[in-house]
Parts: sequence; C-alpha cells; structure tokens
Amino acid sequence: MQAERLILNIGIQIQQFYKWLMDNSLTATEISLWHALMYVANEAGYPLWLSVSISRLEKLTGMKKDAIYKAREGLERKGRIEILQGQGSQAARYRLILFEEVEDHTEIEDTPDIKETVEETPELPAEQPPTDLPGQEKPVNIFRRIQELIPMPPSIDVEHIKQFMDEGMEDNLLCEAIDITHQTDELKDRPPMEKWRYFRGIVRNWYNNGIMTLEQYQIHERDRRERIKNGSNRQNNRPAQQKPKGNGMRKFRIPE
Repeated sequence: MQAERLILNIGIQIQQFYKWLMDNSLTATEISLWHALMYVANEAGYPLWLSVSISRLEKLTGMKKDAIYKAREGLERKGRIEILQGQGSQAARYRLILFEEVEDHTEIEDTPDIKETVEETPELPAEQPPTDLPGQEKPVNIFRRIQELIPMPPSIDVEHIKQFMDEGMEDNLLCEAIDITHQTDELKDRPPMEKWRYFRGIVRNWYNNGIMTLEQYQIHERDRRERIKNGSNRQNNRPAQQKPKGNGMRKFRIPE
C-alpha cells in the first residue's frame, strides 16, 4: 500500500514560516530543527508521517540529542509539528503542520457587489496597475529576497537578521546589501553559502557602523567616495584585489 503523501510548495512553506515567525517566537534550535525536518521531508517526497533518527538530526542540525528533544518539544507545543514516539529502537515519526498555501482569488458568490464597484472605478492605463500608483511603495518581503542568495539560510544568521530589524534596520537597506552581493563580479559563480557570508558581512559592518537606513548608507557611501577622491583614505583607495581561489571569502573586500 502506497504511503499517503503531502502536496506542497516548499518555497511557499518557507516564506509562510518566516511570516509566521514575525508574530511568533521560536528559539534558534527550534528553527534549525524545523528546517532539518523540512529538508528530510523534501528528500523523502513529503510523506504524511516522517521517520527520522536522532543521529541523523544531530548531523543535519549540529545539535546534541538533549537539544533536539527540547527543540522538538518546543515545535510541538507551538503547533508546528506532531510527534509519534518510536517503539523500542524505532525512530520517532514526525508530521509537519503545513502552512496554508493561499492563492489570492476572489469568490464572486460571496462578494456580489465587487463587479459593480469595479465598473464604476476609472480605468488606469494598462502599464500602470493600481498597485503602482505614484507615492505608493510595494511592501518588501525581505525573507523572499534572502532566498535569492541561499534557499535555506542558517537559522542562527536569520535570528541575527531579525534582531537587526527589531532594532530598526530597514528592509530597503537589507535589499541594498542583497543587490550589492548580486553585483559583485567575484561572486557570480560562487556557491550560495559564500554569497550568504558576503551579504552577512555587509550587514554586520553596517550595523557596527550604526547604519540602519538606506539614506544613512547613501550618505556614508557618498562621504567614503569623497575621501577616496581626496586621497585621504589610503585603505579604501587600494588597488582592486585578485579573483579569489578556494572559498575566496577572505580575499573579498566587504563594503563598509
């Protein structure tokens, strides 16, 4: 008999997970364990119940047995997984509590007046939909942008990013760091983890320098370029470095 399997979009599940995290608290170990279980589920073809040994979870998360037990109890308590204890030497079984993958559809039956309202609204030019009206900014999903660099960033780094945001770092500034990483030629063909480390270094430098908004960064960058132009900052005016060998991260100059 074929095992029952889940139908899901892992990208949407990760996105919804981080949206859920904005209003719910998980420890770094709980986040790491959730990612490990999602990885194993993806590898196994998303069975309804997932059998995973503690030894494998130790390798995937880098955590000890006691930490895994505590993390899975936390995930179960907060409604993200269900656990069936194994009998004897059998591994425990886990069921991931999935997020609803909602499509933005309007049900005409429940909203009979919508069509009439739309007809009375003046039409905008085709190239200018309502979401792009002047003066309106599209909301930024920073965690979806982060996935451009690395599909599953390390949970402890995600916690640090969340901390920076809680202290006032703008989403637009984080997007600028992502754009800088994309535009760095030395990183074009590098693995995702190296791109992530470069991005992480940019953000940490900005945080340490008190740069929390895109405007502050633009002022800082303008002043830095002016110092280079005037020859007063030899360190920033040094020759371009060679293309890295090996992992190459030590050879990159991370923007201040």
